[in-house]
Amino acid sequence: MADANYSAALEDCNAVDERVPNNAVVLTVRSQILQHLGRHEEAIADCKSLDRMSMTSGIPSRPMALNGLAYARAVGNLELDDALKGVEEALAMQPGDPMFLDTRGFILYRQGKYAESFTDMERAVIDIEKLLREPAKDRRSLIQGVAVVRYHRALVLEKLGRYAEAKLDRARAKQLIGRNPDETLF
Repeated sequence: MADANYSAALEDCNAVDERVPNNAVVLTVRSQILQHLGRHEEAIADCKSLDRMSMTSGIPSRPMALNGLAYARAVGNLELDDALKGVEEALAMQPGDPMFLDTRGFILYRQGKYAESFTDMERAVIDIEKLLREPAKDRRSLIQGVAVVRYHRALVLEKLGRYAEAKLDRARAKQLIGRNPDETLF
């Protein structure tokens, strides 16, 4: 997956899934691979399985499962009303989480509600940038998250006609990930 060889990564994931079915880590990784392959319905199906697992076992946590499913729906631009309900529930459990705010903002962007989206994106950018100043267990994942949030806010700013600000967010995302952000950044 790190080499962007998504077909091979999916084969590997499916092989592990056959040996260890219904594993939360495997389903999470596979859903991400499926998103990269443009197979959004299948990615959403894996996230729905994760959501069910979270209700029975607590793994992944309820907020993470709800946000993951909502985000998969947003990336695929599918089931957006359900996505919004899910992320609202996640935010009720973890108010102010910058990644959850990004998910809600991205869903609102997909729905064409740019002013509402910007409110969430603005707060998400401020809060997630603060996290970069603190020690983190998974720094690489955090850097990726900051780039995603900056890219999403750039999309919203462009829809609002605020092109200079959007350009700055795109530049920050590029600085973080070493390439121009695009729809493959999620």
